[in-house]
Amino acid sequence: MSTPSRRPDVPSSPQENVRARLTLARKWSYRLLGTVAIPMGSEDLDQELSGRLDALCTMLHEEPFTTAPVERAGADLAALGHLGQFGLRCTTEVLGKGLLALPEFQPVERYAERIALAIGALGCGFTAANTESVLAQQESMQKSLLKAVRDANWNLKESEARYNEVVTSSASGVLIVDLEGRLLRVNAAVADILGRTAEELTGVPLLDLIVPGFAEMLREAMEELLSGAAERIRQSQRMLRKDGEVARLTLTASLLRGADDEPSHFVVVVEDGTELALLQGELKRQALHDVLTGLPNRQFFTTQLETVLRKADPEHGITIFHLDLDAFGMVCNSFGGRVAERLLQHVAQRLRVVMAGEKAMIARFDGDEFGVLVENTATTPGVGAIMKSINDDLLEPTYVDGHGLAVSVSAGVVHRPSADAEPLDLLRAADTALRRAKVRRRGQWEVFHAEQDAEERRDHAVAVKMPGAWENGEITVRYRPIVRLADGQVGGVEAALHWDRPGFEALDHDRCAGLAEATGLILPLGEWLLRVAGGSGVGGGRRD
Repeated sequence: MSTPSRRPDVPSSPQENVRARLTLARKWSYRLLGTVAIPMGSEDLDQELSGRLDALCTMLHEEPFTTAPVERAGADLAALGHLGQFGLRCTTEVLGKGLLALPEFQPVERYAERIALAIGALGCGFTAANTESVLAQQESMQKSLLKAVRDANWNLKESEARYNEVVTSSASGVLIVDLEGRLLRVNAAVADILGRTAEELTGVPLLDLIVPGFAEMLREAMEELLSGAAERIRQSQRMLRKDGEVARLTLTASLLRGADDEPSHFVVVVEDGTELALLQGELKRQALHDVLTGLPNRQFFTTQLETVLRKADPEHGITIFHLDLDAFGMVCNSFGGRVAERLLQHVAQRLRVVMAGEKAMIARFDGDEFGVLVENTATTPGVGAIMKSINDDLLEPTYVDGHGLAVSVSAGVVHRPSADAEPLDLLRAADTALRRAKVRRRGQWEVFHAEQDAEERRDHAVAVKMPGAWENGEITVRYRPIVRLADGQVGGVEAALHWDRPGFEALDHDRCAGLAEATGLILPLGEWLLRVAGGSGVGGGRRD
């Protein structure tokens, strides 16, 4: 989804934020009133949802951001009315798109992950509260059923009336099962869930309706009810529809006893969770994918990397590419966020096309960075050939809002790593190789070498110790004479750095200067040398 064009460094005004929130709240209210039954008028619901949206936006701006308050907000939302799964779906659709379009959450890359997590947390909180409500309703209904059956010995007609009132009109499926496991009576909700008529279900063994592999679990649970080991059982089940499809259900069963306290029947209540399971799956997918491009995000890429690494072909292994678009900042600064976003979508699409012939996963990491994970085979091209294919494809101009744009990518590559390597270490290695590649001109790539990395890390470890060594007096200045060629006389002295490292080899001036430049310490050291040289009455390279 594209967001309005706005420079990332220009914040939205409070008035603009208020208007945008109010518009989104009204849209949310309008959609809910057209989807579910809510005991509120349009104006009251607009005001109610506007307050809830303000609270949600405040949570999204909190630092540090946590999902616990959002989950509580989702639980509160369940009490608003009879929203159910359709109200939750409507809410996640409206907020999932609407929050990303609010001016206060621009640029979208900064808030996309936070908003995706918030939508997931909102759904989790709502689902938990809704489930508790369903359980409470089921508990109440089962108590009513038990009372109706106990009263049947005194007044059969009254018992039948209560059964019809409670069960027949229930949205949950209710089955009366004899002790042999055959269905004696079912309500219309069960028939709708399984796509069969009540007459077709009557007399059928309950276990025959259960998907193979799940029947034994239900049989053992019903035996526990008969033996008195459990008063009620609740489990996730799979039942077969008439068309052969599988219905995902939550099944709750209890045992009915007669006036003599002997077991008489089972009461089984089923709640169809197919739609809710699909919705939860979609929320999970959104949490693991990039909103803009639809590609897996870094979290999903890391998890998949760990799996693929362990099962990779020992001979060919895997290859990890960390890609970075060259000069992407120029596109953002020149044409704005909308063009930049569409360019990122174009790059994602072209990467899919280029890698279509390989067993590869493409992900978007952050900003203009992408990751590619290739499971190598005997026919997989070399690293150079893959990078050439990617850059040749991306260098073909594409037109975005009338602008003909072409990009190249630089890459850090980890080729055939050990199966015992840690995914986070491999990603760090690819990032290190990428930084080396970007030192040169555009469109370059570099393969990670452990020996080179170890040498750099040793240099970095020495470099970061320089400030402390300087403070402790380990780094000193030494003077070297400057001799005039004309007469062989000393014309001045040159101040040079010398680092005596206890337990290690001493470092000369050139080495010290190189390390200081890598850490940004070169300017303070240069000023110090000038003060030392000035105080001694001589200057480095100057003649008296």
